[in-house]
Amino acid sequence: MQATIYFIRHAEKPDPTAGTQGVDDVGNTDKRSLTPRGWQRAGALAVWLQGPKLKRIERVYASNTESHHVDEEGSKSKRPIETVTPFAA
Repeated sequence: MQATIYFIRHAEKPDPTAGTQGVDDVGNTDKRSLTPRGWQRAGALAVWLQGPKLKRIERVYASNTESHHVDEEGSKSKRPIETVTPFAA
């Protein structure tokens, strides 16, 4: 059986120059989280990924903010996990 892999970029991130800010899953301001529109798109993505024309998804992976050490450069963004959480649930 041939595997299909979907690569999905995280949903919208905050842009202070555009006046958008991130919010966590309970609505608290968080610069490392998705914007409200990003949360909406994550929900829409969950619906789309369950569509009848797509193959059954067996695994979901997202980068982990906890994997970065204090001395290493890297993003502490929660957006990758927040983007796939509605679907994974």
